[in-house]
Amino acid sequence: LAKTLVETPVEIPTKIQTIPTETKLLTKTEIINNLLEISVTIRAGQNFGSGTIYSTVDSQGTNLNLVWGAAHVIVGARLTNEMVINKVTNTIYSFSQINVLKIIRKNQRSVGRYELTADVIKFSDQWKGHDLALLKLHNDDFHKSISFWLDKSYPELGSEVYFMGSFGGATSPNLLTRGVYSSYDRRIDGFSYDVVDALAFLGGSGGSVFDANNGFCLGMVTRVDQGLSLLGPTRRILDYCKQKNIEWAINPKVKLGSVEDIKNLSID
Repeated sequence: LAKTLVETPVEIPTKIQTIPTETKLLTKTEIINNLLEISVTIRAGQNFGSGTIYSTVDSQGTNLNLVWGAAHVIVGARLTNEMVINKVTNTIYSFSQINVLKIIRKNQRSVGRYELTADVIKFSDQWKGHDLALLKLHNDDFHKSISFWLDKSYPELGSEVYFMGSFGGATSPNLLTRGVYSSYDRRIDGFSYDVVDALAFLGGSGGSVFDANNGFCLGMVTRVDQGLSLLGPTRRILDYCKQKNIEWAINPKVKLGSVEDIKNLSID
């Protein structure tokens, strides 16, 4: 998870998050139960990381189950092919099999597990991009889903958060830690990261940080440093989705025309 950090100061944000009045406040138990349902472990060869399920439907009502995770978890499964077209060499990327481990729970206790295969439909490199991976599950039966905080406002410093990730990969999935929102907009390698003190751990890359009061996802952890977790905030992930024309993968108000359209997406 860790890398030597070179930071660039930025302006302190002035717009602080407030919960919309129409948002239904959930109990702590309801929030944690939902996080347990939507959190998964991603396996790519010998590498393990964390992910979170986003369930939606296309404009025709077909179910679509996606998983958001970290690109550096699956980069070892990336295959590179070069094709010469009109005397120009083009690099085409694809991926070997990615597996997603889902825990079956009853009253918050593990009673079983199953493993699903998934396709990589979007990949943003760890060093040159956002360190994001978007997977499509070969299963459309999930109905629980992550809910992203899509307002461009900032969480209040000191507000309570949860982190959910896989500790040590498949050996201990869905480990919950708690902390507070610690800092905004730490510029590292040209990208903006927020900071929380909720502990992330080996195998936790790609796990999400959630508002402890309403369960909204505030971002995804891809780095740690000196015991702090650095997350790509949802405002940055939303900008990436808009840039790549995949806002339907984060915003339930935006629909994909058809699940079949995914076949035409470029992975990078």
